[in-house]
Amino acid sequence: MDPRLEGKYPVKAAFRISQLALKCIESEQKNRPSMKDVVETLERIESANEHSREPRPRLTHPMAHRQGQKPLHHRSPLHPRLDGNQTYQQSPRVR
Repeated sequence: MDPRLEGKYPVKAAFRISQLALKCIESEQKNRPSMKDVVETLERIESANEHSREPRPRLTHPMAHRQGQKPLHHRSPLHPRLDGNQTYQQSPRVR
């Protein structure tokens, strides 16, 4: 999951939603859920999250801030950097 979303969405809910999304893009139409089923599933996921939410301190990754160093983030080449710089570094192996 994107590190910027850390603590904002429960991992279990994100996993269940991604499973639902995979069902929605099945190649055979008969294997896809109806829109009614999609809405009901999303409502169940949301309801379960609301019941399980309790005020908790935001947890950070244990290696996120190592003695004054920048946080570790895995950047996708599909998403721009936070500082607005659109350049991406290539792996040293790729030339």
